[in-house]
Amino acid sequence: MHKDIFSFRRYFTALALSFSLLGLPFNFTSQPALQAAESGNVFSGVESFFNNVWQGLFPKPAVQETTAVVQPAPPPPMPTGKNSPLLPLSPAKPTLPQGDQTYRIVQGVNVWPKILTAQINPVDVEVGNTQTFNLTIETPVAISAVEAIIQTDHGSEHLMLKKTSAAATATVSSPDLYLNQKNQIVLGQPSGGLLPVAEASQQLYTEDFAGSWQVKDTHNSTYHTTFLATDVLGRSSSVTLAWSDACGIPNGGSYNLSSNCTISSVDGVDNGSFTVASGYTLTLDSTFAFNPGQNITVNGSIAFGSGGQIEKTYLWMIDSDADGYAANSTEYAQATAPAGGRRRYLLVTGEYDCNDSNASIYPGVVTSVGACGSCSYSSSCTNSGSGTDSYTECTASGAYQTYSGSCSCSRNTNGVSCGSSCGVWGSCVASGSSGSAYCNGVESQTCTSYACSSGSCVASSNYTNTQSCGAVNNGSSCEPSTTACSGSSAVYTYVHVCSSGSCVQNTVGPTTCTCGCSNGSCTPVYPCGRCSNNVACSYATFDSCNSSCSSPFNISYSQNNGCTGLCGGKGCCSGACCP
Repeated sequence: MHKDIFSFRRYFTALALSFSLLGLPFNFTSQPALQAAESGNVFSGVESFFNNVWQGLFPKPAVQETTAVVQPAPPPPMPTGKNSPLLPLSPAKPTLPQGDQTYRIVQGVNVWPKILTAQINPVDVEVGNTQTFNLTIETPVAISAVEAIIQTDHGSEHLMLKKTSAAATATVSSPDLYLNQKNQIVLGQPSGGLLPVAEASQQLYTEDFAGSWQVKDTHNSTYHTTFLATDVLGRSSSVTLAWSDACGIPNGGSYNLSSNCTISSVDGVDNGSFTVASGYTLTLDSTFAFNPGQNITVNGSIAFGSGGQIEKTYLWMIDSDADGYAANSTEYAQATAPAGGRRRYLLVTGEYDCNDSNASIYPGVVTSVGACGSCSYSSSCTNSGSGTDSYTECTASGAYQTYSGSCSCSRNTNGVSCGSSCGVWGSCVASGSSGSAYCNGVESQTCTSYACSSGSCVASSNYTNTQSCGAVNNGSSCEPSTTACSGSSAVYTYVHVCSSGSCVQNTVGPTTCTCGCSNGSCTPVYPCGRCSNNVACSYATFDSCNSSCSSPFNISYSQNNGCTGLCGGKGCCSGACCP
């Protein structure tokens, strides 16, 4: 009885059951190049399977051999130094799906229980919204617990989902995607029968679970939802929908996905195989492409959203000038090259061209350099120094950006003054020989001027500095002394001396006056009382008229009638008795 129940026919039915419920949105009829794909072609991403037996079983399609695609030379070497390219950009953040979304999920053959579908309503939420989850799980035994773990910007929420339907036997349909015993994705109808997906002694059932929570946090940078299902045998499996994380698949070669991530625009692997590592989920909201003859292995999970699908084709990007850099991030999944297209694996990952019509311009190339300005020099005679300039560079984002950098400066310094030095101040001396100048002092110092010559500062000329140093010669004579008669009885002497920087007059006298010849040749000398203006000559006796009789007392000799006789009859004597 046991053997009859699990006959080969029932065994085949149980095997197909796990795939009939997937309902994955694959549409290959719209891709002419894929219509000829052999039934049962296998695709996975593990490097070790790159040259495995499956490639030998399934030869490459004719399109890969006949498509005439010009493959330009590899990109030129990147510049170094200040003009070296920036680091590759981080992958763009995926776009969140809007509204109610249902994800159909593929997990490894030996993973139990299997999460078949996950409905999230809505995906993009705000604080205060209510979010609802509905899961369908395939299992050979009863499910003991289903949990949703929602991670947002600042924490996580744990929600236990409740069973909403009784276990139901799955119906058989013809799947267009299934996994073989190596967990490799097979597209189209299998040949030679399906491999076992459940224990022969067990029937597969589906159970539905649901739950909701009120959103308490934002999801600007982090947004993951993990569904964890556990059966009564203690086995568990999980799917993590990481809507906030881009996958960052390189442009070419095989790739092992070891993180939870989402693809929201055309992407995939080009010129290599692809593996989803155990414990990780690839979420597809757009087309995921891989090349004919390559493989996809699902050790973890793949979740297909409303726009998610897998296509066996080639990946292209636009590189019209064939410099190795794509014009932008747009990718094309198709059999032949679009206009200006090159295979993605030939292009630099994550860097985009600023000018896709000029092969000499690409990320890292400096397109303009400004003049060196704002120069500074270590000393006044140094001919070289450093400054700053600006330069425009093509950045990895595909846009021009202006930066500042250092540059070398030079100048001609010959003859430029580079300073001076002076000696000590000398003693304080009179600034003149008479008057107030003689009563004020000055001091001086000797100085040397320096100028640049061939980068050195050398002496060029000498000069003298002077400055006032205050009053000098206090009490010393600053002008000659003078005397003068006052009337006919007194004479005064006038003396000039320095006092606090000024030449001050002091009066000495009166003293007894005498009158007569100042040179001593006129005798006798009479008392001043007899030396009136009118009678001075009456008392004067002159030896000759050759002697000049001038009064030291400033008494002018007036004409009178007696002068002629007194002058010896020889006429007018010089300075006395003259008419």
